[in-house]
Amino acid sequence: MISWVTPSGVETILSENDWIHVIGWEGLEMVDLRHIEQETPFEFGSRYKRTKVEPREVSLNCMVWGEDREGLFQNIARLRSMFDFQRGIGKLKVTTPEGKPLELHCLYTSGLQGESGTRDDGVCWQKIVLSFRAFNPFFYGPTVNESFYLEENPQTFFPLPPVYLAGDAIASEITLKVDGDVPALPNFTITGPGDNLKMINITTGRSLELEHVSLQSGETININTRERTITKNDGSNLFPRLKWGTGFFDLVPGANQIQIIMVGANTESRIDLYYQPRYWGIGHV
Repeated sequence: MISWVTPSGVETILSENDWIHVIGWEGLEMVDLRHIEQETPFEFGSRYKRTKVEPREVSLNCMVWGEDREGLFQNIARLRSMFDFQRGIGKLKVTTPEGKPLELHCLYTSGLQGESGTRDDGVCWQKIVLSFRAFNPFFYGPTVNESFYLEENPQTFFPLPPVYLAGDAIASEITLKVDGDVPALPNFTITGPGDNLKMINITTGRSLELEHVSLQSGETININTRERTITKNDGSNLFPRLKWGTGFFDLVPGANQIQIIMVGANTESRIDLYYQPRYWGIGHV
């Protein structure tokens, strides 16, 4: 099933609807890759440098119907309003045969024109090829939410122990199993009390550490990996408190072993995270 979701969250089914039907598509299976190379004088061939993932182009072959000519025009106008780029970036939502929804953030580019005609029963139709451009080429899966907090007896991070003392800090290691084809970009919300948060993705060797940051009971910090922001619940910007040599880290497909350390944490301290797995296309394994 293929749907269009407007920036305000209104979803319209484009496949198997009584007024529009998607009969074919192109560009949903895989992104386009561009391999960057460097030519070397007096040598055969070239040297591979890196690969860039290009923006994605998607086309939907559709039939639009109307009980009469006026009804057809109204349905074309409905599509025109749905795809209005001035409202912001919308989403193509593709639900796989297994029932898993995948979303592609994109904008309509062209296609609301094409061959039209009228059947013998008076029903009017028009063939259109809707084109979309996804500047972010990955399909996003449903949001995954995880929460970890301290329990009083025994003192362990839920759900995976152990908690141990690192100086005057409480630390724990958790394991996250991440689906997808490419690294996911997590958001973290840390609830105090606790000081000088440090998180290490042992799997990748990347870490994020805050210096001279203290959280009282109930105060929170939000770390947005995609937007590269670190803010406190009072709106203050904590990005300057990021320790030199550390930074944002992503979650690679598969198991991620994360170590979390906070000075002065107690049973009220909590860490919530959420992320969306990312896929090359709808034909993932």
